[in-house]
Amino acid sequence: MTDVPPYSRYASLYDQTGQTEFVRWAWPYVLAHLRRLDWHGERVLDLACGTGWLVPILVEGGFRALGADLSREMLLNGLDRAGGRLLQADFRALPLATGSLDLVTSFYDSVNYLTHLGDLAAMLAEVARVLRPGGYFVFDLNTRHTLSEHWQGICQTRLADDLATIWEATWDETTNVSSLRATFFVRGDDGRWDRFDEVHDERGFTSAELDRAIRAAGLKVAHVEDYHARRKPTGDSRRVFYWLKRRKG
Repeated sequence: MTDVPPYSRYASLYDQTGQTEFVRWAWPYVLAHLRRLDWHGERVLDLACGTGWLVPILVEGGFRALGADLSREMLLNGLDRAGGRLLQADFRALPLATGSLDLVTSFYDSVNYLTHLGDLAAMLAEVARVLRPGGYFVFDLNTRHTLSEHWQGICQTRLADDLATIWEATWDETTNVSSLRATFFVRGDDGRWDRFDEVHDERGFTSAELDRAIRAAGLKVAHVEDYHARRKPTGDSRRVFYWLKRRKG
């Protein structure tokens, strides 16, 4: 069985697998901390927006919002929902003017998909470029602990009337990358089942790697928090949120 590119065929199933719920929970949490940090702004980009679920939520909240994703298939499945406020773009080369945004967000471990340190550095530098001085970049990460301990060796299955999935993950200590193989069985209108496989690679970053890249990009950590425990991250934290501020100098 030949693997298809990540989020290509999965895109048409993404919304029905429950993945979009994370955005609904995370955005109020993120915004509350931004208000505590005295952030004010209206121009927001949701980076790696997927099928665009956050965009209408932002618009309803009074923000001028745009979503960007590398996957054309994901964007096509969200165009109607987002009112066309979507663009196809690479993390590392955004077709947006310097200093044109007040806030950039990136949810659901999208940053983990940057599996090389050079790509992480390039993405942070590009986000810093499009932010105004004093603007924020907020994102979450699966921690190295999650990928190496909790994902390693997992095999999860889900079965519905017309969809069955198998999720299996491995961890490579030499590359610090977790490879999650997702196998999908989809039943068509004729009752026949079609199978396809996607592999999703995520890197587990160390705190030192992140700190170096953040400083080099001209950003600083305004707040960092264990999403589940709502406290300062520890070695056992599984998902961590960062609020980065664009330096004014």
